[in-house]
Amino acid sequence: HETLRWEEVVAMPAETFAEHPLPLAPATVLLDSPWPLAALWLAKDQPNHAIDIPLEGHPSVILVTRQGMEPRWRSIDAEERAIVRAAQEATSPASLLQAGVFGHADDASLRLVRALQRVVSYGAFRSLRFPGAADGAPLSKEVP
Repeated sequence: HETLRWEEVVAMPAETFAEHPLPLAPATVLLDSPWPLAALWLAKDQPNHAIDIPLEGHPSVILVTRQGMEPRWRSIDAEERAIVRAAQEATSPASLLQAGVFGHADDASLRLVRALQRVVSYGAFRSLRFPGAADGAPLSKEVP
């Protein structure tokens, strides 16, 4: 499966893109933890006496993706988490805006697009194939 590239997103009609849930790439996982997972992982090679990581009250959200067969992980923010969670629940980007997930201010759409661009760059989604596209091909703004 090919991962979604930002160029593919911007080549699509905005309405088509906004109304369809995003498909997660294989092996994409969202980890919500009450523990500071990133700090613990980064400290794994330090001697025990050098580690001083507060555990209580430091939750983390980690996105695990894969590049080829190589797993990748990163801490993500609340807006990025909302994008990934929506994909897990088969919720469209337009539904996120309508639900006020990115606020109700004039910049809500821009905030969604910026978070989406970051999550796409992490390799979290499969390349898009929507119903109605010829032979399952991605829909494009280009007219033949």
